[in-house]
Amino acid sequence: PLEYEPFALASTLFENVHASHEEWQNALRLYVRASFMPQVQAIERAFAHTVYEKDGEKIVGDYNTLVHMQRVSIMAVLAANRMYHSESEQLLLMTGSRMHDAGKLVPEIRLLSGVPNLSDEQRTLMDSHAARGLEFTAVTSLGPIVQGLAGCHHMYQARPYGANLPMDGRRTDMEQILATVDALEAMTAVREYRQNEQELAATGAPVRPPCYTPLAAMQKLRDPTTGLRVSPMIFHTLDELLNIDSSIPPTASQQTYQ
Repeated sequence: PLEYEPFALASTLFENVHASHEEWQNALRLYVRASFMPQVQAIERAFAHTVYEKDGEKIVGDYNTLVHMQRVSIMAVLAANRMYHSESEQLLLMTGSRMHDAGKLVPEIRLLSGVPNLSDEQRTLMDSHAARGLEFTAVTSLGPIVQGLAGCHHMYQARPYGANLPMDGRRTDMEQILATVDALEAMTAVREYRQNEQELAATGAPVRPPCYTPLAAMQKLRDPTTGLRVSPMIFHTLDELLNIDSSIPPTASQQTYQ
């Protein structure tokens, strides 16, 4: 499998996660088990080593997406474990989470990764990556599992994150956890193309996707109009892990962006 350093990196990036030693051990054990699955190995190696050309420059791999999937898988399993889901369910969630963005391996979609201001046509193409990812997993024994997770993942692609997601009880806890953690990580990840607090202060308005604080991101995901309609227990569990209370409406003095 790929070296295990990405786990250490991905876990330390969640600096505000309040999990016990036993919870981290459980997540690491499942991370290692998933790392030996051929399907996970193939997709992660493709993200790590595939060479493609962008704006006349050769680029090796898509590190942002690789780390994103790993971070989502770890946080999702921490939440599922605290919600008392079985080990087999947690392993499926770990595995599916580490493959859920496989559609970004499609060349024309990969070229859009990190582009800050997409046109409507480009946004439609980028938003198709969840469905396109099924092409990489449908022929494997994990196909039905990943299809269920990716189907949920695909439903929240409308902007803002989580807008109009019809969680109606037919989605499993695993699918709801993945959709919520995926949106949370995407909104809070510090990446080179994200606009930070200093840039926002200088421009007065976001010109690139901003990087939210965990509290602000969770508050947006809880919003009854534009947020995710998932089990309240998922929000409660993530609040516990992040040591925040996103059920309280934001205040004027609250920091919104990192």
